[in-house]
Amino acid sequence: KIKYFIMFFFVFTYLVSFSQDKIDTVYITYAGGEKETTKNKATYFRVRKYTDTLYADEYRTKDSSLANSGNFKSFNPSVRDGFCTAYSDSGYMSVRGQYLDNKRTGEWINYNPNGNIWYTVKYVADKKNGSLISYYKTGEVKRRCEYVNDSLKSGKCFTRTGADTTYYDLYVYPTFPGGNDQLIRYIQKCLKYPKEAFQHRLEGKVYVMCTVKKDGTLNNIHVDPERNSFYILNDAAIECVKQMPKWNYGYVDGVRKDYMWTIPIKFKL
Repeated sequence: KIKYFIMFFFVFTYLVSFSQDKIDTVYITYAGGEKETTKNKATYFRVRKYTDTLYADEYRTKDSSLANSGNFKSFNPSVRDGFCTAYSDSGYMSVRGQYLDNKRTGEWINYNPNGNIWYTVKYVADKKNGSLISYYKTGEVKRRCEYVNDSLKSGKCFTRTGADTTYYDLYVYPTFPGGNDQLIRYIQKCLKYPKEAFQHRLEGKVYVMCTVKKDGTLNNIHVDPERNSFYILNDAAIECVKQMPKWNYGYVDGVRKDYMWTIPIKFKL
């Protein structure tokens, strides 16, 4: 009788714990900060798993590819806590590190498409504190930087043979010729307020997304689907961006790269 009671106890405990496990799906947008939304407006859908710990996989709605995986302290509000991993559009693991109450902490590792480490960086409370070391794809050290509270204190770059070379930033972002002030002046001069929007007193901000190519040209110009506005304003904003001159192209770790970029354009009467 004792034997059967023990067996019943373990089976009952297992069934109770299993019944408490739960999986659900929510739809996420990151426009202006993470928030839940409807399926047709979402950029990601998050499959949440309630077990002894909270864990979630996040997928892109456009193709159901895996974007992020990791542990949470809370789902509502959303608080990441523990190890998390991000994946590129092409499917390789791109970043891995740990959160503490939604803030990056400890060493974070960024990977190349070939699976080798691109660079490591240390965080304290979501700020770079300590060493940032990047590597060539073949494994040689490319740069060594030291940060305090997100501020670069020292940095060196190296050739593949280990010799010192001219320092360059890890990320050099593309810019409009002449900088942001010239970009604002250009938009003010180029932008045409649609007559229909003027008649109906329509105002708003349109976020135009594009790719700044390695040669500075802009392509793949479209409105951010997460922050859509009146279609009349959208068309006018897109037309303005299409007429822009070449930008100053961007670099990543000393190499020209395409950049996804967002240009906010404000319509106000």
